[in-house]
Amino acid sequence: MTQNESQEDMWWRSVEEAMDIAVLGFLKNLLNIMGFSNSLSFSSFDVNQHVPEVEEFARSTLPCILNPDDDKALYYGPFAKIMLTSF
Repeated sequence: MTQNESQEDMWWRSVEEAMDIAVLGFLKNLLNIMGFSNSLSFSSFDVNQHVPEVEEFARSTLPCILNPDDDKALYYGPFAKIMLTSF
């Protein structure tokens, strides 16, 4: 772990290395904010159940809790422009 690397960053790096994939930053942020940021919580992640929940959270709840000055791309990635025009 580097000096500036958080526990979440270290965990995501280990996931990416173990699975030989790269998880996009905005997906990490969404999953982190929903509590899927460690082995215990992520082991219970069920695609059929949680993907719709993550999508609903991103559409309905996240806009209400984000600071208006935050970069929406941190949580919406390439969908940030769509989300900004849908409100």
